[in-house]
Amino acid sequence: MKQLAHLLKFDFLLINKNKIITISLVVTAIYVGVFKALAAMGNIEKLLVLVIFNDPAL
Repeated sequence: MKQLAHLLKFDFLLINKNKIITISLVVTAIYVGVFKALAAMGNIEKLLVLVIFNDPAL
């Protein structure tokens, strides 16, 4: 268990050093902004399904 805690700490340090958390938060904010803007257009269910299944993180 001690080794797992050490590995998680090291992994978090690497993620923080490479600014991956910041980049992830910016990309998430962009996605939320786009979805909120599209929601004002009306029925966008098919577009949302297309975007979700074409997401490279999936």
